[in-house]
Amino acid sequence: MERRDARMSPIRRALRRRAVRYGVVGFGGTLLDLAVLTALVELAGLPVLVANAFSFSAAVAHNYVLNRIWTFGDREHFPGVITAPAFVIGALVGLGISEAGLLVLVHAAGLHYLPAKIVMVGAVFAWNYMFNSTVTFRARPSRDATDVRS
Repeated sequence: MERRDARMSPIRRALRRRAVRYGVVGFGGTLLDLAVLTALVELAGLPVLVANAFSFSAAVAHNYVLNRIWTFGDREHFPGVITAPAFVIGALVGLGISEAGLLVLVHAAGLHYLPAKIVMVGAVFAWNYMFNSTVTFRARPSRDATDVRS
């Protein structure tokens, strides 16, 4: 494995490292999401779709902080006043995907909410990684870059 990594370009290594870190952060966020969802449904008696909005929001806050610091910390990215709203916009789209999927899987197909939520985590993970790596935490242009056009 080390030998294969040594032949890999620095860019590919960075992309792989980022994807793995994103997955670790996402896994932690998913555990938080599922725990809050279960507590709100089973203990507080909230409807699944309402509880999902709260649990999803807790996971978004967790994921934003860790992704900004750890996953994409090696990039010079835009300040939090720019990245936080972008992250929230991406997360809201993800929430819409999650809510729509839960609506279909739980209410139309009759699947229990936890397996349905796990299915939707995969779809939302794919969306979030693509959006956050290309929009929210995209590399900020270097301040030292000069325009060489005439």
